[in-house]
Amino acid sequence: MTIPLGIVAGFIPAINDVRKNVPNYGVLGSIQHTSAGLIGWDTVSGKWVGWTQMKYAGTPGMLAGFAAHIIANKVGLNRALSRARIPLIRI
Repeated sequence: MTIPLGIVAGFIPAINDVRKNVPNYGVLGSIQHTSAGLIGWDTVSGKWVGWTQMKYAGTPGMLAGFAAHIIANKVGLNRALSRARIPLIRI
């Protein structure tokens, strides 16, 4: 089992958004608010909240982390980390 750092790092803004919004919306409301920001669709109101909300929820960071992970696989960086016997960490 390995942990892809590029993808995990992209989720940090979303996790921080949930943590920050718990006092205002409660746990469930905070998760709904953040998920609306991640996918661009507000499940409570049934309306499209759009790219502006997605920008603040961390969607670009997640996509960039996923792209970095794919590029690292293509270049062979993750294989090099594996052969160097570095445990658990991949890009």
